[in-house]
Amino acid sequence: MPSQIRPTRPEVNDRFPMLGFTIRPDKNARRFEIAVAADPNLFRPDAKGRRNYSNFYSTRAQGPMIVARDEAVYVLPPEILGGFVGQQKLYYALATFGDDGSSKPQMSALPTDGSPYIDLRGFTGRSLRRIRVLPDCQRAAGATATQTRLSNGLAIWQHPRWSKFPLKR
Repeated sequence: MPSQIRPTRPEVNDRFPMLGFTIRPDKNARRFEIAVAADPNLFRPDAKGRRNYSNFYSTRAQGPMIVARDEAVYVLPPEILGGFVGQQKLYYALATFGDDGSSKPQMSALPTDGSPYIDLRGFTGRSLRRIRVLPDCQRAAGATATQTRLSNGLAIWQHPRWSKFPLKR
């Protein structure tokens, strides 16, 4: 069976501003990478110059992620999802690797205009601006959270206990 990627939801909106993917690799694949884009043409190698924060994201910078058992779940970070505010659709692709991660990647079918997508029309990012990292823990500890403003205007709150782990921008 070839590797499969399935979104956990068919749409992202302000009421449910989260997106994840279930990965089911073939029997030889133990590592994977995911790419998402607002336009299926951005997956082509010749479109690299047109990619930016608001229309393309790949987990490649993190390196291949491990599939511990028969499937894995990847949740798109909220700050990445917030970069796609204003886009209508989100297409996705999967690449899988052998055990050592150095083998040639096996690509799932690259998306086309007729491929399944995630509907983003109801997503304005308004709900992401209200998200705080562990708000109950902040109140319980009596600590004051610090706010970090990302380049796309979203605000992320960070608890002082975890301030030694700075947010990546």
